[in-house]
Amino acid sequence: MAKQATVKKAGKTKKKVQRTVHSGVAHIKATFNNTVISITDP
Repeated sequence: MAKQATVKKAGKTKKKVQRTVHSGVAHIKATFNNTVISITDP
């Protein structure tokens, strides 16, 4: 006889917290084939 597959219950998921940053620094590196934008907080 075939064995039954066990089912695992999903754990609790944490609520995603969205932060608001009032100011930041943007670094832009543009090359011939690519553009990289990095945004950081000060």
